Amino acid sequence: MIAQYKVAMANFQKAMKMSPEDLRSLDLSTLEQISGNARARNGLAPDTIAKTPETVLPGVAPTKQQVAEYIIGECREIGIPEQLGLATAATESEMTQFNKDGNPFRHSNSDSTDWGIMQVNDKAWGDQYDLNLLKTDWQYNVKAGLQILKHSYDAALKNSEGMKGPGDPNQNLARAAYSGYNAGAGNIWRYRTPVQDASRTGLYDVIDHEGFDMRDIRFWDNYRKFS
Repeated sequence: MIAQYKVAMANFQKAMKMSPEDLRSLDLSTLEQISGNARARNGLAPDTIAKTPETVLPGVAPTKQQVAEYIIGECREIGIPEQLGLATAATESEMTQFNKDGNPFRHSNSDSTDWGIMQVNDKAWGDQYDLNLLKTDWQYNVKAGLQILKHSYDAALKNSEGMKGPGDPNQNLARAAYSGYNAGAGNIWRYRTPVQDASRTGLYDVIDHEGFDMRDIRFWDNYRKFS
């Protein structure tokens, strides 16, 4: 098992050094399975995250392999599928906490900003997490994002999303969880709903030719690479 894990992580590290275009074209058979489907169990509430994670230097960028290993450990701890956590981080930021100049990686719109590896939104979550740590502490950022993802995953379970999407139950749950993570837990249906069939269209970003949100499509591509 340890040997298989090391091989998987080596392949992951090699893959993540590629460009997004190369990564999308990578033969899935070259990636060993580095994650399994963990049974959902009770996780920490968003406001119970520790305010002082272990030994992280602000501004020092982790390697993608370090990020992946940390995500795997945290997913096992809170009880969500590891590939769900990995694919979410890859989709949101390509596992990037800091820009080359050492400043926090961010995406902004007119009224809020998403920060770090998990792109945690300051407007939605700023009152429950330490905003400075979300910017400067990559482990804190990952832990916060995965707790938010856990709540979205639990919402998907409660809504029986496993039986509503186009794939097998585990795939549907993961895709619903990411839609909820990206657009809010009440919007776990987005991955399976073309924009023309949605009652609320403001949740859609760039739309593909079939009417689905491209963020959900990018997540699905990443998820399959980690499965």
